[in-house]
Amino acid sequence: MTCAANAALAPIHHRMPVILAPQDWPKWLGEDGPGAAPLMRPAPDDSLQFHRVGTAINSNRASGDTLIDPLDC
Repeated sequence: MTCAANAALAPIHHRMPVILAPQDWPKWLGEDGPGAAPLMRPAPDDSLQFHRVGTAINSNRASGDTLIDPLDC
């Protein structure tokens, strides 16, 4: 599920995944009854960290944890 991007992510892309806090999981999963739609909102602006990664991330043949290592810029 996606929603509009928060202010921190908007310069990179106009959409972002819905990010749920653990206390919202039962509502999202229907365990607390209906009404999960209000949870489909942008995450707080300070909830994400950004860093550049190498171009190998663009290859469908690449794999491994090193793909998300931050680049020294």
